[in-house]
Amino acid sequence: MKHLTIAAASAALLLLISCASTPVPETVAGNEISGSEIKSLIGSIDAINRTAPSSFTASFFVEGTMGGKKFKTMGDAEFDRKTGRMYVSFIDFIFRTPITSMYKNMDKINLFSHVEKILFDDSYKNFRIGRYTEVNIDFKSVYALATGSIPLIEGYRIRKGVRDAKTGLDYIILENGDFFQTIGLKDGVPNRIMLVSKDTKEKFEFYMEKPDKRGGAMYFQKIILVSKSPEARFDISFNGVRMNVPVNVKTVDGLKLPKDVRKIKM
Repeated sequence: MKHLTIAAASAALLLLISCASTPVPETVAGNEISGSEIKSLIGSIDAINRTAPSSFTASFFVEGTMGGKKFKTMGDAEFDRKTGRMYVSFIDFIFRTPITSMYKNMDKINLFSHVEKILFDDSYKNFRIGRYTEVNIDFKSVYALATGSIPLIEGYRIRKGVRDAKTGLDYIILENGDFFQTIGLKDGVPNRIMLVSKDTKEKFEFYMEKPDKRGGAMYFQKIILVSKSPEARFDISFNGVRMNVPVNVKTVDGLKLPKDVRKIKM
């Protein structure tokens, strides 16, 4: 089931991308780095994840293309790691009217389409963006980036590490039963990720820019997502980010639903 009026907002969630970004290479040429260097790079990612923001509030602006059409949207986000809650509101860029609201409470995820008056009941464990839009990216990777962490595929094994002499970037290549994952790092900070599905061959690229480091935590002020098939691109810029502050995250229980709302269990 594809719900086109929430497609742009759902795609922008890919979490919550600029032509100047250097693409993640299909194959990485360069000198292989030692096991101890790879271990050190993995350790730097683990350190970022350990100190990821416990909470944040932010506003964002999204500019992108999907299905050959350009779009702009904006919104606000709230997140609290301890309670497992997140709220994201997507707003029409021109009319400043609400488009879609997302509520996450532990494993439960609700999407409310203000235009279609539909409340979708979903779960974090089974959430697939492909149910709402043509871009079927791994939601858990998106969620990690959106909450200040670096996604690592589950149960990965290290294939190799390579240093690109031309760019000075280090690349770690990982795999598990479902994915190949390539992570590019500059001075120990990840700035690009490529994820390839072994089953469908779908490929997605993430670019992380303008790291904001405060109080031991880090949050990327710009995230870029590129989908190769289908072709789509999203540039998400965050502003007014407040990290590690008390947040009373909005929940679906506080949503005033219209009388004619439709509820759909996904």
